[in-house]
Amino acid sequence: MRRSGVLLGMAVIAVTLASCSSSSSGTATTGQSTTATTTPSIGAAQLSHDGSIVQTSFYGPDPGNGTTTLKSGHHLVSILIYGCSSKTGSATFYPQYFTLKMKNNTTAPAALGAVDNQLYSMRVSSGRCAFGKVGFEVGPGQTPAMLIFNPPNASGRLRWSVGAPTVHAP
Repeated sequence: MRRSGVLLGMAVIAVTLASCSSSSSGTATTGQSTTATTTPSIGAAQLSHDGSIVQTSFYGPDPGNGTTTLKSGHHLVSILIYGCSSKTGSATFYPQYFTLKMKNNTTAPAALGAVDNQLYSMRVSSGRCAFGKVGFEVGPGQTPAMLIFNPPNASGRLRWSVGAPTVHAP
């Protein structure tokens, strides 16, 4: 059941990404033109300045993998990330390039190694993709508001608004 959920999620993401890469319109937006008033929600695919596409989905609480001790009162959330490089260049997708911003403007870095199926730190060659979850430790009373993807040497950040949890990440 868990595997079929992951495969179904990957199929939905692949269809979305295929429609984004073959057209200049659709759900993909450029990182440079994304503003606070047009920030897409979790689930949207975005086109970065270098032509790579980053898709987010499955935001929600995560039980973790039991290897990380959380601070008292804290809990884990995760977001499934699917990143594809452009057809002409490679791209790097590291969990630490993602930050979760809270409603009170504090931020949480990726909780490296805390969730199963974590996005591996890797550079993908042209036309290739990487996927996995990025986990975040959220403090008591904190409410996630925005996911930020900010790789070094990039000319623009990608942002997604975070609402209510969608589902538990596979």
